[in-house]
Amino acid sequence: MARFLVTFHVGDMVQDSSAVSEARQEFANWAIRAGDALADPGTPVRSATMISQSGMDHTQAGGPFFGWAVIEASSTEEATNLLRGHPFVRRGGALQLHQPV
Repeated sequence: MARFLVTFHVGDMVQDSSAVSEARQEFANWAIRAGDALADPGTPVRSATMISQSGMDHTQAGGPFFGWAVIEASSTEEATNLLRGHPFVRRGGALQLHQPV
């Protein structure tokens, strides 16, 4: 089994407290369905420090990053199928699947 990094990007998601609470419950339900394939549920993030050749600041790297998770699958296709219908995407966000080298 390979491990895949899944990054969460906000996109057009509604960010009020009710929507966030509902999204957390939907993620918990998806995590139960994913079972052992969800190797590390990760965590949402609120702030970031960009580190580059020009120093450090609090800007975003290529768009809003919201969180991450690690899944295990035997192939990219299996990993993609596991993420189909993910509640984060249904709510207007986007997931990016990062393949191991």
